[in-house]
Amino acid sequence: MHRTFNVSIRAAMLLSLAALFLFSLIFSFSLPMTAQAQDPTATPNDPFWRAYSAARDAIEEKFSVDLTQVQSYEWSQAEFVTGIDSCVDLDDPNTGRPVYFGWVFTLTSFRNQTYQARVSYDIQDVAACDHVDEASAPAAPAAPDGSLPP
Repeated sequence: MHRTFNVSIRAAMLLSLAALFLFSLIFSFSLPMTAQAQDPTATPNDPFWRAYSAARDAIEEKFSVDLTQVQSYEWSQAEFVTGIDSCVDLDDPNTGRPVYFGWVFTLTSFRNQTYQARVSYDIQDVAACDHVDEASAPAAPAAPDGSLPP
């Protein structure tokens, strides 16, 4: 009798574990998978990300290119001595906006085309440049000094 009692307890425990497993399996498939259904989102409140997006959008609109993915990008903080629009060929130079500080983004596409845009720090003014200003582009790294170890 003792042996029969142990077997029946084990059978009851196994049956209850199987029922619990089946219940959890059914329950997990019946819930909506909201975490997996959402698209990944960027950090829209980061000023740098918003400035980069504004620069990329302005370049895409002006030059009719797709820069969703780029080969490389560089950025710098710059002073626009003659205004943010000094890299744009304006019909009347007096119509340039009086924005003198901001970011300069230089994007290189997978077709090896280089584009440049300027964005004010408040991200209200964006200028997609007609020509790439080499002075505002980051300088190439210096040659290694022979007196220093590698």
